[in-house]
Amino acid sequence: DSFPFGHQMTKTLSIILFMLLLACQGALATKADIQVLQQPPSFISVQEDVSEELDLNDYFAGFNLSFSIAPNKITQVDTRNLIRAKAFKAVAPVTQGSAFNLSHVRATYAALQSDNQFGLIQITEATQHSFDILTWQMRLTLAEGDNCFDIINPLPNEIWVDCQNSTHNFVLRLSFSSYLNFNLNQIISTKRLSDNIDSSPTKRTLKAVVDSDSSSDVQTVYRFIASSDGKFSIEEFLYVQELSGVQVGSARTGANFTKLNNFSPRSIIPFKQFVVLVGKNKQVAIGSLDKDNFETFQLFKDDAEIESAQIQKITNKIYILLVSHGGKLSGFYLSVPIMAILDPELALTFPAIDTESYMSYTVIDEYLATISRKKNSGKTLLTLYNDADAREADVYFHRELDHTVSQSESAWIFPIQEQFLVVITKDIIEVYFHAPQIMVVDHSLAYDLISLYELEVESVYYDQTVTREFEIELHFYTENDTSIAQRKDHLDYVSLQYPETFSVPIWQYTYGPALQMTLQSSFPHTLVKDQDNVTVSLDKAPNLKKALNGSLGFVEFKQAQLGVAGYKYYFFAQTGGKLYTASCDLDLKINQTTQTLTCTDLVDPITTDGDIMTIITDHKDYVLVGEIEYFDDAQLLKIYSKDFKTLVKTITITEDDEESDQDGWCSEVLYDASTQQYLCVKRSAGVVLKFDVSGDLAKATSVPQTKITAADLGLASLHQIRLSIYNTDYYFVQTEHKVLAIEKKSLMTVSTFDFSSKFTTTHFEYFILMDKIVAISYEDQKIIEIFFDTKTLKKVETRSVGLFGYHIDLSHKFWDTSNSEGNFYFQGKNAYGDRALLVYDFTFDPYHHPLRAIIPLTKPKLDYGYYLRIAHGDSFSIALILDSMQADVFSFRLVYTLPVVYVSTNQTGFNAKDFESSYDMTLEVKSPLTRQTIDLSFTLLLTVSQRTITAKPNGTISALNNPPASGKYCAAFDAHDIFEGTIFTVNITDKPDHVEYIPRVTAEFPTYHDISKVFQTGLTRVRLITMGHKYLHLVSENQFYRFASDFSNRGKEEIYLSDSHFWDQMVVSSDEETVVLGAPAYNGSYILTKITGKEQKLALMPASYTAHLAISSDNVLFAVSSPDYYNFSSADTFVSYYSLDKMEDLGEITFASVISDYSLNFNKSNIRGFEVVHKQGFTYDLIILDDSQGLIFGHLDIMKKQMVCDSVNLTIYVEQDLPGEKPDWKTIKLIKTRQDGTDTVFEVIVTATNYHSYLIEVTRTEALSWSIRVVKGFMHYFQYAENQLTAANERFFAVLASLSSSNINKEPGEYLFFYDLVHCNASTNIAWRNYALIDAFQKVKVGDLKTDFTLAMGMTAQTDQVFTTSFFNGFFNLYKVNSDHQICIGKTEDVDSYTSFKINAYNDYSSTSLDYFIGRKWEEADPEGEGPRAHAGGSSFWKVLLWILLFAVVIAAVYVIAKRIKQRKGIVNLQGHLNDQQVYQEL
Repeated sequence: DSFPFGHQMTKTLSIILFMLLLACQGALATKADIQVLQQPPSFISVQEDVSEELDLNDYFAGFNLSFSIAPNKITQVDTRNLIRAKAFKAVAPVTQGSAFNLSHVRATYAALQSDNQFGLIQITEATQHSFDILTWQMRLTLAEGDNCFDIINPLPNEIWVDCQNSTHNFVLRLSFSSYLNFNLNQIISTKRLSDNIDSSPTKRTLKAVVDSDSSSDVQTVYRFIASSDGKFSIEEFLYVQELSGVQVGSARTGANFTKLNNFSPRSIIPFKQFVVLVGKNKQVAIGSLDKDNFETFQLFKDDAEIESAQIQKITNKIYILLVSHGGKLSGFYLSVPIMAILDPELALTFPAIDTESYMSYTVIDEYLATISRKKNSGKTLLTLYNDADAREADVYFHRELDHTVSQSESAWIFPIQEQFLVVITKDIIEVYFHAPQIMVVDHSLAYDLISLYELEVESVYYDQTVTREFEIELHFYTENDTSIAQRKDHLDYVSLQYPETFSVPIWQYTYGPALQMTLQSSFPHTLVKDQDNVTVSLDKAPNLKKALNGSLGFVEFKQAQLGVAGYKYYFFAQTGGKLYTASCDLDLKINQTTQTLTCTDLVDPITTDGDIMTIITDHKDYVLVGEIEYFDDAQLLKIYSKDFKTLVKTITITEDDEESDQDGWCSEVLYDASTQQYLCVKRSAGVVLKFDVSGDLAKATSVPQTKITAADLGLASLHQIRLSIYNTDYYFVQTEHKVLAIEKKSLMTVSTFDFSSKFTTTHFEYFILMDKIVAISYEDQKIIEIFFDTKTLKKVETRSVGLFGYHIDLSHKFWDTSNSEGNFYFQGKNAYGDRALLVYDFTFDPYHHPLRAIIPLTKPKLDYGYYLRIAHGDSFSIALILDSMQADVFSFRLVYTLPVVYVSTNQTGFNAKDFESSYDMTLEVKSPLTRQTIDLSFTLLLTVSQRTITAKPNGTISALNNPPASGKYCAAFDAHDIFEGTIFTVNITDKPDHVEYIPRVTAEFPTYHDISKVFQTGLTRVRLITMGHKYLHLVSENQFYRFASDFSNRGKEEIYLSDSHFWDQMVVSSDEETVVLGAPAYNGSYILTKITGKEQKLALMPASYTAHLAISSDNVLFAVSSPDYYNFSSADTFVSYYSLDKMEDLGEITFASVISDYSLNFNKSNIRGFEVVHKQGFTYDLIILDDSQGLIFGHLDIMKKQMVCDSVNLTIYVEQDLPGEKPDWKTIKLIKTRQDGTDTVFEVIVTATNYHSYLIEVTRTEALSWSIRVVKGFMHYFQYAENQLTAANERFFAVLASLSSSNINKEPGEYLFFYDLVHCNASTNIAWRNYALIDAFQKVKVGDLKTDFTLAMGMTAQTDQVFTTSFFNGFFNLYKVNSDHQICIGKTEDVDSYTSFKINAYNDYSSTSLDYFIGRKWEEADPEGEGPRAHAGGSSFWKVLLWILLFAVVIAAVYVIAKRIKQRKGIVNLQGHLNDQQVYQEL
């Protein structure tokens, strides 16, 4: 349906009213404006004989849009200049009668000239989009003094002209036999009116009945005359078909209608049952001419004069009354049944673009086309409005025409069919072609296998331009096309941080069948993850190994349970009447190209009752084994436990004469996971048996069974059923050549897919994916895809998938398919006799080619064939390839769903010394089907963000080098005094009890604290927090708390907010007494709440997307709004400002002003934050961070309401720090401001979510020129981390990052990184930059937030405290940042020569230790003991003397003992042979 200007509409009145209410919600766009209704497709695949149309109006709305891949909306196709001195009084379309409607004539118009003559204007078609404009002068026989007023075509082949002379009013009824021949059929004459109504009329028209029936025997025409003094008359003329003449009916004046006192109509719109009288000012009256029952309706509040009115049909019961008034155009809804204007508040107002007055308007297709006069100019404006979906009236097209129309003249605009417009003035006639904004995509547009386009959407309002750009990749698909191509994304750099891993998605960069990749790299640890070999270990499966020695009757390999992640599989084999079962585990190592599959026997071989036909493992608790027992002529469905230790139930399928199914067997068995049912499909009988296995079968006496027949589905036959994990509410049933989507509950068919034009046979396989059916026919050797709409399941497109010269073999089990994963494996043979395993993956088709790989196969035993069985993992499929005649000849092949290049730096032997290293990676892509190659070579940039920690050779802690005075002593030190590298953590071990270490960052609340307990309140779900010198402020959705910043109860205040909102901004005045909260509202505005003491004051600001707030030092509240990418108008507010005390709006700066004057481009902008500095008087400097443009500088004079702007692309300054990465700028923080002569210098910190942070100097001169200098950077350590929050003061800077588990960061969670802004001991100097990258001096884990996250953080300006709070649990953390680490000695007197401890330093992948001998150092510093610790040093002398005396005593004792031994043994020869060992034993 088209609405409100379409030709048909069947919606009910209530629906219309509801839509109208929605339509009137938004503000009208009068500037450059683009609304993205939905994202256009980024990828389109087309075939040679198939085209696709995109109606761009379904994707975009806005002001005067144009599209780069669409024809011009309005094109002038013909023009005729008229050389005449006479203007037109009236122009009317001539639409009735064969005399005018010739085959080559597209439109005819009758024009009444100012000299009371008339002519015909004909538009004839020359070619499809070109016209000839023909004009003919007609002569009327009029007496001198006769005057004519209007001209219409009320009856077929007739033109009526309304005239008057001194005594009579008369209508000339002209009858045409052809468009050049006419005669005067009748003069309908009436006497001149009394009261001089027709003496000097301000309006005089002829009007036919709007809703008249052309087949009616009586047609009515009204003459309406209104005088300047408010009087009017309505005369009726009746054409009676039987009389072939016109009779004069009744005549009425205002005196006939008492309810129209003081009402001055200016025009009439007659209906069959009533008329609408349009008043001079703001009112209309509706009533019957036969009754005095007129009711007056006020259309609008102002007293602007109504210039004209028209009626347009929406439905048989609803019309829209278009009214031009005071340079405006509005639409009001008229109900025919109740003869009333619907609520005027629901009126549509069409934006008047520089319009002084509307001269004419009409409807073409779904658009309202207008001709108007431009303000302060004689120019003519052509404007089209779009209101097709009851949306806000958009300016669909707007152009200033070349010609002018004076104030005393008029212009007319009419539609020609639904594609052309004609504009008629005194001087010129123009024909315009309206091209629907439809992007037609066919093979002519897709000129190559891959064609890249950029759809640019542009909105232009004079010198303002807003654009949006969308990339579209077109694929030209032809069956068996072997060519390969590079995609739109170009792989130049890959940036990787040591020791992380990275996967390069090759599939994003190439397209083609059976792609193969080869990689050569100077970096050692890279490999292509495309296909992996699999080695199988059967050491733990001797039974299975034995079964695989000969030929098999049945083999199966499947994942343990459908849809469950993991690498566990079942391996089954049947031989000799026994089933062999094994469980297999895949040990997948991503950094290897050969994987290991280890199989273990589940149970002893199971004796079977017949030949196995199927095994289904998809149920979470059971495995179904289907057997055919030929002796008893039965089919057995055996349901085992998952470990096969228990046969839970057996279902017997026997001969069933009633169903007349051959052998009474299931032709296939499936498992429906959505209903937990096994489905037995009997093809011949057209029956489906459903067995419910949702309960505990062990306790059940039997398996519940129901049945569906083909007749139940309204089908003559039922061949197969397929299920879809994506469309679980449907069965996909094959009957003959068709597949039907049938709703499970109602058994109603919702969609039919016919394969009769593609397949000659009804025997074909098929499976269902999210948006397609894939069918394979062995007899026809075809693969067919039918794409369908995912919501309606209706067919969208059909395509044939190439086999590339290979013959499909679907016999036995020489193929396999996965209904859920989109894989299809088969063995094929080409014309050269080459065997190959062809791997198709339809999951991502057509975005990726469905032919995934061609794997060569050797000749099988007896040249018979290979069994192929496939199973799935998380990102791959694994295929069992088994010789059907020699089962011990088998292998596995693992094929990844999408190929990647895997790069790992976490390998032994890698040198991580350099900050950054580059490696050339030569990547070549090819296909066995073509000689083409694609070069995807790239450069790997390896960044070592965390340098290895080593001890400095001569490192020392200077504060510990000299012994201090007695008592407690604390020595401050920097970790880089004794270590080199990146240091996140320092501690000391192996220390005496009187030695203590104090880190630079200490937790003042050492564990998580519930914020409600810390502050003894009921505060929950804290959204925002700020902490200043005086107060700590906290905000939840409906509570505001103020506490003393020293955490005492002093100054505690609790305020319940008048409104609950999702507050996303809180700013505090410099005296900390006033707080302003901000939150987005649902109506497109932004809510502000000011809190001073306990007083609350609300305000609204126009911010359609995101607002950022700041308070200047002189208490002016500023707000900077971010443009909404999906609904952006240049008329939107960019900067607004308010007085803080009264929250009064002081003014605003729109995007339009800075776009026009300073060439700022907000087409891709995302404002992240800003800072404001009060200069003097009422001038302010703003520094705005835009993720797209970088830094935007503004000097605002709020008295003049002007802002001088400039911008600098910050990314250009730092892009070499992490090549290959684009910074996603996140926050900006002003650190301090200083004067450098006459220049003002601002120091700001700018952070990014994925990049380093930077300290930037911004310099503004007196002449308002701006420049920046990067002072230093701060390291970003984790490639996959996301910096969430930041805080800073003049001394320190902190970043809170959310880290996932990786090779570097073993524990996922949120971490704080602390940086020193003043002292930069730990830095990495970059050769190509004149600034350093500063290391964090400490890393602190905020917490293991598995179900929570930190919502807010901040840093105090004076006390160097960092605070964080979490959202769900309200945990509050407080940290104190110190200038140095400290080692404290409890009592220096206890330090002796042997006192030492170990200092340890860590980062995420390296650590080192240093033994620090403090006692020895102190002795060396004071060898004589003369220093301040001499008394302690003197004790050392006595200790040494004691040791000497002890040694002398020991020597004397040894001598005495030795002498006694010799005497006891009678040895007198002192030169005996007593050795040391003997002496020891004796001692």
